Amino acid sequence: MDSYSSDTDLVLFYELNATRASRGVYACAGTMFLNYDVVEGDSNEIEVKTYRSDSINGDYKPIPFSIQRQHIFEFMNNFYKNALMETLKDCSNLPVFKGDFVPPLEKRNYTLDNCVFTQEGFPHHIQDGYYKIAFNAFGDVEWSMIFYAIVENILR
Repeated sequence: MDSYSSDTDLVLFYELNATRASRGVYACAGTMFLNYDVVEGDSNEIEVKTYRSDSINGDYKPIPFSIQRQHIFEFMNNFYKNALMETLKDCSNLPVFKGDFVPPLEKRNYTLDNCVFTQEGFPHHIQDGYYKIAFNAFGDVEWSMIFYAIVENILR
């Protein structure tokens, strides 16, 4: 995992890491301090870009699994709700909701506590290789979180 913030007074990441949960399974942990409220109609947007490489030190090339730049609440009501929320509800203090997300996204520490991501909401057939998933945010502050993953066919 990697992170970046253009203004650490507004968004600060700390103690981000991946740990081995079991053979071939890794968990994510860490904290993001959001020092402002994200409100309806503001300029805070997010995009997700995904890349793949044949080797860990190779060239990462873009692949079509991405989410185009959109307001954070649109992201919350779609990808987050459909692909991430079920996994994160038991291992983080990120919002859990039914229906649509009700703003604001409040100023606070958001913590992942050894979250192991399921395959729900993600492509089920992808090529073996090294993947980089970049969450890039824009608006009051530019920030990013990058997750690295290895996909291997376990039936070899």
